[in-house]
Amino acid sequence: MAREIGIVKSVSGSARATAADGSIRTLQAGDRVFDTDVLATAAGSSIVVELADGSSVDMGANDSMPLGAALREQSQEAVAVAPNPTSAGPSAEDIQAALLAGADPTQIADPTAAGAPGAGPAGGGVAGNEGHVPVSVDYLNPVAPVTNGFDTTGPSVAFNDIAPEVLLLNPGTLPGEPITGGNLPPVAGDNSIGGQTPGTPAVLLRVHDDDFDPDGPKPEPSTIQLVGSAGPGQSLVVAGEGVWSVDSTNGNVTFTPEPGFLGNPTPIKYTVTDNLGLVSNQATISVGYIPTVAATNATLDETSGRLETTGHSVLLEPNGTGSLSINGQAPVSVTLAAAGATWDAASKTLEASTYRITVHADGSYEFALKEALPHPGLADAASAPIQYDISAVLTGTNGAVANTAFTASVFDDGPTVGGRNGQLLHNAEMKDAAGESLSGLIQYDLGFDGFGSNGGIALVKPTANVTSLSDSVSFTVLDTNNDGLDELYAYVDNGPAGFGAEDRLVFTLLPTHNGTNVGDYTLTLESVLDLPAAAIIDLNFAAAAVGPLGNIAVGNSLLITGAGLVLDNGHVGVNGGVMDKGESVTYQFGTVNNFGVDAPQLVNGVRLSEINVGGSADSFKWTAYRGGAEVGSKAVSYSAPPGGGDAPAIVVDGGYDTLKIEVISGSFEVTGLKYSNFPNTQTLPLPFDFVATDGDGDSKSGSFSVQVGTQTLTHLTDTLAPLNHPDSVVSH
Repeated sequence: MAREIGIVKSVSGSARATAADGSIRTLQAGDRVFDTDVLATAAGSSIVVELADGSSVDMGANDSMPLGAALREQSQEAVAVAPNPTSAGPSAEDIQAALLAGADPTQIADPTAAGAPGAGPAGGGVAGNEGHVPVSVDYLNPVAPVTNGFDTTGPSVAFNDIAPEVLLLNPGTLPGEPITGGNLPPVAGDNSIGGQTPGTPAVLLRVHDDDFDPDGPKPEPSTIQLVGSAGPGQSLVVAGEGVWSVDSTNGNVTFTPEPGFLGNPTPIKYTVTDNLGLVSNQATISVGYIPTVAATNATLDETSGRLETTGHSVLLEPNGTGSLSINGQAPVSVTLAAAGATWDAASKTLEASTYRITVHADGSYEFALKEALPHPGLADAASAPIQYDISAVLTGTNGAVANTAFTASVFDDGPTVGGRNGQLLHNAEMKDAAGESLSGLIQYDLGFDGFGSNGGIALVKPTANVTSLSDSVSFTVLDTNNDGLDELYAYVDNGPAGFGAEDRLVFTLLPTHNGTNVGDYTLTLESVLDLPAAAIIDLNFAAAAVGPLGNIAVGNSLLITGAGLVLDNGHVGVNGGVMDKGESVTYQFGTVNNFGVDAPQLVNGVRLSEINVGGSADSFKWTAYRGGAEVGSKAVSYSAPPGGGDAPAIVVDGGYDTLKIEVISGSFEVTGLKYSNFPNTQTLPLPFDFVATDGDGDSKSGSFSVQVGTQTLTHLTDTLAPLNHPDSVVSH
């Protein structure tokens, strides 16, 4: 282990010490030296080393000396010249006394190492010098003090202080051979830190710790200056990134990102200054943040897509969208990967057999479904979405690279069915109703799955009891062209069991267009259906009430007017409860309110409920009005049987809203009226049920009803909302 043996007293020019491990130090005044050092001086240089015992060793120019070996040699020489304790000669006290008396020192005694002969040892030696050999040591610059026991004062020379030279140019930057000597600038080292959390300050501790000055003390942290700042210790603002600051007390450098900046800041430079004012090289400070990535998942419903009306060609691909970002910005490059898919960097497209993902410049992406998918799950029930797992490698604007992943979930659309409760009416007086039809029924959409292998519309055979011209009607469901769309036929069986050419067709329910995955059905009458009898309204005067002006209201549908009206125990007459010759009453049909008619109602087939009084034959005249105009008049002879009866029906084409009765002969009581509202809306309901199934087995059932009557209507009313399959997440 190296042992310290001295301190450099002074250096002129350049001197170096090479340690035992080969490291080289440039020596300056005050530096320590060790017994293993080899000292070397340059041209025109010298060095003086003060040893631990107070003595000094000096070296001239272009010299080299192993310090430990030289000291050992000097020690040996000192032992060799040590005087023999038995040597003859005057003592020191004698010499001092002689000197004080003014004697010549050279005459008092011979020098002990003068080489004079003397007695030697028995075994031989140097004659006259007691066996010792004198050794002389030349010193280039002897500085050891002379002490002879007396105070002496010698001549002294005063020298002016030498001002230190400052090297203005860095020798290392000059062309040609390196220049030795002069002051060297400090050296600054690069500093970096990584793994920082985005959006948080990053601190680089004591950036000056690895900085040094080759010929001076270590640069102080107070001299750290960020290149581009106003001076040492001043902050540096980088627009769009943040602020770099320096702690001049400890050398810490902090980067504080501005809000929203999540990437790596641009590296900066810094310098330090030595004690003589020389500035170091520009060293680099850099900070690395862990990239922040974000990827949103895509969700799509097959409902947003559309197939060709016939076949399986895709007209509109269902799609969903998402986004990718790194450090809050769109990536400059993206690479996607997934099982069974191929990435094309030029078009930024990930292509698979069933889907396509396209990434846009702003970081958004679009997931498009190229064909229908077979979703799991039972028909007519919600099923789980099909999910694709996508991995992504994103590169940010600052070169940061990060991995992420996202998913694309595809929901089944299922079939959609609508319906229309309509009225299909034909004229009862028409013997042949062929061609009467109603379209827009069922209104099915098999969605993006289309027909597939088992999709289509299945009709359910009706169970209603229906007759045509008094013949029983049968039903059959067929798919005569195998297009997946059922057909329903209603017929009168005239031959062998089953539907055949010999049978009479009554009506059909057929698809409007064969083989379409989006369409509807049409109901067409081929013959007359037997309709139920019209409903009869039976008004009894027992519930009548007399108004303030004498008018009599029967419920809210009939008002009786005339002079001298009397309501007597459920009978309405004139001047009493009986209708006599020459008396009359008027019946007004409609909405009765406050003993007046707000809205007239057309009626037909009115029959008077009479009771004969006196046994004589009765007759009366009726006059019908519609909208105030007379539309019919006739005299009727009728005598009610015992217990009462209904007079013949009063029928007028187009109906009427007011009827006047005048008694021609006889007497009778009127207890009520029977009639039908006009038009006479006799209807026959035809209910239908169906099931729509798409290509992957999802199904939805629906129903509708058609009312077949005796009068034609020119409008339809939608009363059924579309029925969506529950898988769908997109509303229709």
